Amino acid sequence: MSQQSKKATHRKPLIWWIDDDFDHESSDRRTLLEILNSTGRVQIVDIHPVDLGEKLSSNITPIPDLFLVDFKLITGQHPDKHIKFPFMALPAGGMIRDKFPERPIYLVSAVIGEEQAEKDADFFDRVLTLQKLTAEGADILSHDAEDYTAIRRVKNRLDIKPILRLLAVPSASTDSIKRVLPEPMRKGMGQAIQKGMNDIKLTYSKASGLYFAQWVRRELLRLPGPLYDDLYSATLLGMKVKYFKEKFTLKTNVEGCLYRGVFHRTTSRRWWQAALLEFISNIAAKEGKTVTDSWKLAPEIFKVPEEELSKCVVCDLPWPETVGEDLHNRDRREPAHWRCSLDDPRRQPQVHFETTRILLD
Repeated sequence: MSQQSKKATHRKPLIWWIDDDFDHESSDRRTLLEILNSTGRVQIVDIHPVDLGEKLSSNITPIPDLFLVDFKLITGQHPDKHIKFPFMALPAGGMIRDKFPERPIYLVSAVIGEEQAEKDADFFDRVLTLQKLTAEGADILSHDAEDYTAIRRVKNRLDIKPILRLLAVPSASTDSIKRVLPEPMRKGMGQAIQKGMNDIKLTYSKASGLYFAQWVRRELLRLPGPLYDDLYSATLLGMKVKYFKEKFTLKTNVEGCLYRGVFHRTTSRRWWQAALLEFISNIAAKEGKTVTDSWKLAPEIFKVPEEELSKCVVCDLPWPETVGEDLHNRDRREPAHWRCSLDDPRRQPQVHFETTRILLD
């Protein structure tokens, strides 16, 4: 198929936005909806909560690729029908999930932060603050919708290879991904359907694609393990994170270690840990060296200035092996030695992922 034909058949993601604040042409939500539609990246249709049941009971073609549900669907009244709607976001989301179990549902919130909302709204596939939707909405919605579509295409496969392709796993990281994959997924998403996924959250018992997507977003991309963020990667290589981001990644050919799988376009960048170590090992081998402690060897190989070497925030000595969180401020994370940190007692360890550490005072 020619590139021109591909463009001609490409359809913008169709999104339903369920909200009670589209009543007036001057409303901020309506203005935002019009701005997002004007980008040409998405097609968003506003649905009033009172109309949702009727819409879902009809023959819907095409099926929306993604749904947005407002957090505060407080009891109100339809401006035209004078009908009250006595439900909030969760029941509205439940109605959608009953009809379309394989379609993602995002919660939109203007009153609570994204991280807190995701703790309180585990049912939803993602939480977007109104601020983020305003700033990056077209990119997030279009890219995520495309990735969910790619997942649905292979959700019935009894083979792990489609999963490895969705994650764009390099050969060095294949074994680590096979270890961390949830057991029902280790022979493909179709295997999870056959098993009935009785041990999985009820929300996803009939939707292996959504379960896989949630695992990617909430575990693989968040927890240190096969994938590292910039801070963990810099610490692994023995250098300060600023130097890693502004100098090391620009002057070395390390881009091949970047995560390029589903949802990489709508999350902060991640690096394949095993690929980084392989990258260092290959260069070390050419110099007749072997990798023991990567945080010591990498600065030597790449001639990292002494003032740019990573140091433990607790004892101020070099060669920290991990990253720790401040017990009183979880947004503060710093390089630390194992001896200068403890396992986080507030978090349940995830099998085959690294334990989160707490900095010692």
